[in-house]
Amino acid sequence: MPELPEVETVANQLNPLLKNQWIESLVVHDKARIKLRPSAVKDQQIKDVFRVGKEIVLSLSQGKFVAFHLRMTGRLLWNSGAALPETLVNESSASLDPRHLRLEMALRKKSKRSDLKFFDVRKFGTVKIVSDLAELGSGGVEPLSSEFTADKLKSLIGNSSQSLRNFLMRQDKIVGLGNIYVCEILFCSGIHPERTLDSLSDEEIKLLRNQSRKILKKAIKNCGTTFSDFQQTTGETGSYQKYLKVYAREGEACSSCRTEIVREKVGGRSSFFCPGCQQ
Repeated sequence: MPELPEVETVANQLNPLLKNQWIESLVVHDKARIKLRPSAVKDQQIKDVFRVGKEIVLSLSQGKFVAFHLRMTGRLLWNSGAALPETLVNESSASLDPRHLRLEMALRKKSKRSDLKFFDVRKFGTVKIVSDLAELGSGGVEPLSSEFTADKLKSLIGNSSQSLRNFLMRQDKIVGLGNIYVCEILFCSGIHPERTLDSLSDEEIKLLRNQSRKILKKAIKNCGTTFSDFQQTTGETGSYQKYLKVYAREGEACSSCRTEIVREKVGGRSSFFCPGCQQ
């Protein structure tokens, strides 16, 4: 599932492409799962594109918002009418199969036409229209916002004895973190994933906050992490996987202390960490 950097990447790429475009028509191919009336968006102008939590939001001229949640295999592809380079078509062929096309939007800006298509192989993605942004997201704090301070993180932690890794994955606490970035944040903070929240010092909480922001910003700069499904709006992939220190590196030597990186199940998910660096 795309995490915050991947969703931010797609929103950032789509914004200059879709901004000020008029929606000429909307065709929903998967009416069983996408309950969206074409008349609700037709002839409206896209004013802005941004991220809320893990959703990509189109802000429309009449005050409504269209929100896409990509989940595991969802993809938004913008096409100006020109054919994609053959290499990208080959790389993207599975996810661009017409059988997986769930929705398409015909767009116009002056005399130029383009389209936005939503593909989803596994059908877990969602599309909805809301009139208030408060209807979106999971209620957690945005880790790249000014609200996410060390004091805020400390207040979210409270007196809980929950494991740190499971806490960081909770979208009702901190938005956008998933398995990849939680593993990396914990490694760069030198904290073991099974540590309990009530064992953390104020200095460790501050470190977690700072490393969260640092890693997320670097991942966004590199257009996210690609292992299988994530691709950008043009069919290209992210490159942050080149900078991963522990995630999916089981059995490899730690880049800091040369201890072998291990994988353990924590809360039903694989957690990668260095026993030498993370205490």
